[in-house]
Amino acid sequence: MNDAIRLPFYDKQEYLKNLRPINDLMFRLCAKSKSWCEELLRTVFDDGKLTVEENCVQYDLANPGRRSVILDAKCRLGNGDLVNIEVQTGEHGDHQRRVRFHSALLTAESSLPQMDFADIPNVCIIYICEFDIFGYNSPIYKVDRVLRGFGDVLDNGCTEIYINALARDNSKISRLMEIFVNRDAYNFEDFANISTIKHYFFNSRKGQEEMDEALENLFKGSLAQVKAEAIAQGLAQGMAQGIAQGKAQGIAEGKAQGIAEGKAQGIAQGKKEGIISVFINLVKDGLISVGEACRRAEISEEAFKAFMEKYSQEQAQIQHN
Repeated sequence: MNDAIRLPFYDKQEYLKNLRPINDLMFRLCAKSKSWCEELLRTVFDDGKLTVEENCVQYDLANPGRRSVILDAKCRLGNGDLVNIEVQTGEHGDHQRRVRFHSALLTAESSLPQMDFADIPNVCIIYICEFDIFGYNSPIYKVDRVLRGFGDVLDNGCTEIYINALARDNSKISRLMEIFVNRDAYNFEDFANISTIKHYFFNSRKGQEEMDEALENLFKGSLAQVKAEAIAQGLAQGMAQGIAQGKAQGIAEGKAQGIAEGKAQGIAQGKKEGIISVFINLVKDGLISVGEACRRAEISEEAFKAFMEKYSQEQAQIQHN
């Protein structure tokens, strides 16, 4: 990575030593392989004959004028069903509503004009969590629609499957998740494709070069996001401060001077908060410690934890909306 794009919080070796398939970056790299996705889905669905006809990572589900999403991985199976695979390491947020939203957008995108409802493809969301989302210590949860009071299971073509990557009961899905969360775990006998691809990225020169390039692009994107958020926040703060100062000094002179001063202060503050938000995500993903984040952000641990609490509340509000 050259000096022009090096970030103050960037430490490649520190990041890479904690990277596992359940982390976004590693998942994207692995899920580019159709055979990798196929072996994962055969395990989840317990179907050794399942085939993946098409797979795509970081799939942009645009929703013009409304909230859009980017899917970690989208697969089209041999029978035409659509599957969205998501990995999640942080517990914050309303995960069930997120799953509902993903399935709704995926259904809408796959529905052609004048299509009969009976012809709309089946959609399944597989949500792989590094925590026990329902608290029953099960490695896998399958959600059914049940006719209340009668117990009949109904099928509208939409399926939700949640995977607890931390549960260990020696089931096949549990053994697979060990490879996802344990950097050094492999199982070439049961999961040849997944283990081989993981080994390729961690142990071959070409695989490491691909990982370096993906990591560089990730941090480029983080820097661009920080700058954009800082400028937007700075402009908003600058305008507000400028108008307030303008009222006291005279609209014409005060507005110009106040906006300039406020913009400078706002951009500086916005950039600081933007960088801290990146550290918060790295801490939540377990990639750096709170102490290391505080050192790099040059703030106290008390202030950083206050930012984390504020950030979590804001993210929870965004998910709710």
